[in-house]
Amino acid sequence: MLRGGPAAALAAGRTAGPLLGTRSYSFASSASFNRTGLSATTGSTDCADTTTSTSTTTTTAHTCASADRITDTGYTYDAFSRTTSLPDGTNLAYYTNDLVRQETTSTTNQIRALDAPHRLASWTTQTSTDGGSTWTTSAARTTHYADDGDSTTWTAEDTNGNITRNAEDLTGASHRRARTAKRPSPASTEGLAASRLPDGPDFRRRYQ
Repeated sequence: MLRGGPAAALAAGRTAGPLLGTRSYSFASSASFNRTGLSATTGSTDCADTTTSTSTTTTTAHTCASADRITDTGYTYDAFSRTTSLPDGTNLAYYTNDLVRQETTSTTNQIRALDAPHRLASWTTQTSTDGGSTWTTSAARTTHYADDGDSTTWTAEDTNGNITRNAEDLTGASHRRARTAKRPSPASTEGLAASRLPDGPDFRRRYQ
């Protein structure tokens, strides 16, 4: 489903690099928001240059069903109108709550697991060098939550102790992400990230 609205039927601007270009869109009907065509022209002089030999025009066409789903070759859907395959060869599988369970191409496979409240609990990434006949795990991550909410507290990036944690600043209005090979610091009574002080005879002797 490609959307843009009939009012956006013409757009002009710079393309990548020194070239300038224009884009014009077509829609299924005057009242439709489904884009069915794109004509892009690039030139080496200015956006109005569409006639000289330095201009190149590329046209792309799309088809859409009555349910506003794109029906180009390579797109497939399940009975619940969820996309199950894409033209680039990606295949998708879902949980009953519509969250993506598995995403597979010929070279990568990512599997997501949910916890009891149906939040993302872990995901495993696998790679293949033989077109998907055999898979090798390249990454495995596990998320951890502090309460019943959907915001993760920290994520175990691997089995070597590397983690990514979310920490609030002193105002509680923003978050930062930090990586460390140590377990996460405890939270203070105000819910902010607290520092973990070293322990041992030298530390106790210094501060007692």
